[in-house]
Amino acid sequence: MALFDFFKSLNLPSSQKGKILLFHQAMNIRAVRQNDLQAILEFEKARLEIEVEDVMERELLSWKAPWRQEALEHYLNLGWSFGVWEDESENTLLGYVLAQPLLFFRGFTQTLWIEHLAANDKLIENQLIETVYQWSRDKHLQQMILPHGFSEHLKKWNPQEMSEGRTVVATSKMR
Repeated sequence: MALFDFFKSLNLPSSQKGKILLFHQAMNIRAVRQNDLQAILEFEKARLEIEVEDVMERELLSWKAPWRQEALEHYLNLGWSFGVWEDESENTLLGYVLAQPLLFFRGFTQTLWIEHLAANDKLIENQLIETVYQWSRDKHLQQMILPHGFSEHLKKWNPQEMSEGRTVVATSKMR
């Protein structure tokens, strides 16, 4: 039985069907590059338009946002940030994460600093966190530091709250 047929046979309530279909959908996850800058700006401006009605307030918020153009130009050159697109055509950005390695932070040789994570839904958010976690482990980083707000995705890794409004997760065995 094909995986999609298996999920269809589960007879899930309609509220769960879209979530399952997302797994069947071909998603493309890759490191973001400079030529993705415009897609990220459009993604964030569309999200901001939904959240904030006033045009002037949206503009002011965009000036200090972690996704402003000069920040994107910095992070996209580093090779540690990832994006999720709806399919291989890469026409629709579903979410992304901006990250960079920190060397010798609080006694650890290598830490991945996650500056910003944005996604259209919790499943994409979770996929981004899983990808960044695995990437950190594969590259032998000792920990990753995320903004607060993602604790439901981090429970299996025993997250520790930091006083700076961030959460730290070990990505290697540390003592």
